Amino acid sequence: MRNKTLLLAGAAFGLVAAIGTLAFGPEAFGQGRPGPFTQAQVDTGRQAYADNCALCHRPDMAGTNDAPALAGTAFMGAWKGRTTDALYSKISKTMPANAPASLDEATYTSITAYILRANGATPGTTAFAPSTSTAIGS
Repeated sequence: MRNKTLLLAGAAFGLVAAIGTLAFGPEAFGQGRPGPFTQAQVDTGRQAYADNCALCHRPDMAGTNDAPALAGTAFMGAWKGRTTDALYSKISKTMPANAPASLDEATYTSITAYILRANGATPGTTAFAPSTSTAIGS
């Protein structure tokens, strides 16, 4: 009985992992096509996120009761029908919560790129700009 339970648990875990890969891999952002940001922005955004966002949204982007998740199912459920410029606008006007709109444009664009990368988008050769409008769920 115990072996069957372990086998079923392992199979369930494998299925969840496979579904997560399909839902949030590069396919979620245009089947592996380059996203509207560069790897350099992602790298800069990683540190900017750690410095300005991780305290509330958590280092793993899982969020808390007061701060929404910025990666995974909850994020994609909320943002898949919206655009990258809408995400940038939301972040740049309202974050960080204790000092809204206090960061410079380059920091906000890098944080946006980092969030998009964390949700499966692939870096491209064109830098993300506040006016870049790409469907997040495309």
